[in-house]
Amino acid sequence: MTIAIVSDDTSPDESSELSPLQQLIWSYRERTGESFAAIARRAGVARQTISKVAHSNSVPRSGTLDALARGLRVPPSDVYELAARSITRRGHFGPTTGTDLSPHATQMVRLMDSLSAGDARDLLRLAQAFDEAISSAQRRAARRHLR
Repeated sequence: MTIAIVSDDTSPDESSELSPLQQLIWSYRERTGESFAAIARRAGVARQTISKVAHSNSVPRSGTLDALARGLRVPPSDVYELAARSITRRGHFGPTTGTDLSPHATQMVRLMDSLSAGDARDLLRLAQAFDEAISSAQRRAARRHLR
């Protein structure tokens, strides 16, 4: 296993495909010249939180998305919309080529682009609640198995 240490000043490899949420963060930094620390102070979160979102394929929870919106000085609806689109592109549903997705998942990915910001936010919250429910059920099952 290889662990890459990435500093705040290091942008992602040019060959790596950025999610829409990552693109927002990196384009903001390019435009303003602000560090992750400055964004994090305004957002009210740790610098590592902003760095993790900028360098990670995962989509953060809604509280972090709200903080990210404050830190980047954009409406929360914009951040939620990009987060929902990030799920389809790099997160839970994988690539959008459709070649390794079921027909239903491929249709969902196509529909994501037509959602309003509010609908994208609601869908993201629903997906996060579903993910938490599954994780909770898996933890309970693991505990029962260990007994």
